[in-house]
Amino acid sequence: MKEILFIAYFFQQEDGVGSFRSRALAEMLKTNGYSINVISKHSFHPLTKNNILLWGLFCFFRVLFSKERIVYVSCGPFLHLPFINLAAIIRRKKLVVDFRDPWSLNIKHGYGQDVKPNSFKLFIAESVEKQIYRTCTSFIVCTEGMYESYKALFNDGTKIVTIHNGHVLNDDVVHGIKEHSGEMSIQFVCLGKFAEYHYDKALTTLKKISELRDKGKKVSVNFIGSDIELTQGIIKEAGLEKDSTVYPRLNYDEAISIARNSDVGLVVLRNEAYEIGTKIYDYIGMGIPVLDSFENGTNFKNKFNKYLFTDTTFTIPIEDREFYSRENQYKRFLTVFSDLSS
Repeated sequence: MKEILFIAYFFQQEDGVGSFRSRALAEMLKTNGYSINVISKHSFHPLTKNNILLWGLFCFFRVLFSKERIVYVSCGPFLHLPFINLAAIIRRKKLVVDFRDPWSLNIKHGYGQDVKPNSFKLFIAESVEKQIYRTCTSFIVCTEGMYESYKALFNDGTKIVTIHNGHVLNDDVVHGIKEHSGEMSIQFVCLGKFAEYHYDKALTTLKKISELRDKGKKVSVNFIGSDIELTQGIIKEAGLEKDSTVYPRLNYDEAISIARNSDVGLVVLRNEAYEIGTKIYDYIGMGIPVLDSFENGTNFKNKFNKYLFTDTTFTIPIEDREFYSRENQYKRFLTVFSDLSS
């Protein structure tokens, strides 16, 4: 039996989008014959759940005394990495690090805001990342932009593997026939955070919708799970109060049941050079394009250009939707772990 100590701080369904990648990967590994011992924020004393350093210390001893020879760790958060890395070095375990989000890159670019980065935090993050890269067996990232940035930071890319998030929609959604409301009526949807990522970009996106309405198109916008107060404020600023509905945070199935009837999705990224965002895959899985409010020449726009809506709705082909499923995208994970188990 191939055994993996699987460390993911966010793993339960109630942990939100931060847990999706890890849970989907764990299920795939189990299906393919791996024994998975999951360590999440709920695995230790309740005091560790909100103290990542204390939780990391507990992880250190778990890795140190575990029987598994392969250790997988999902990030973020990131502060537990030095503990896990040290234990893996002491016990000569094979360490696979999965960056579903960037660490130093977010600090370096002010988390999408026009602020000067914290030099001390950036130094710590880059130092830890470099040390992890030297000792791990695989350093996994989820976008091409992250690959390029970390390759430059490490001055090497031989251990870096790019594995996209993909979508986990049910077959009835992926293979269903999307009926659009017509060119004169367009229903937009935003799954999850919106202006929280970048207020100015979010406002630009909503103003594009206002322009479509002013040109005679009937528009409606559903926001599902974004910050209610912030969203209502930006809706008012864009003049879309009568055309928008703001839902509280819903479970995944409830959110998808609303979103699947939409024509166009909304995405806002902190940095389009190295981020993609999870919701783009959900929209592709549902067969709906994304409103184009992105900078030309960025990694995001180059990758998803054919799925961007400008003035005419369309349905994304089934073969493209299946290509971006997690089942297909995660095949590279199986290759990574198969190489370590051989």
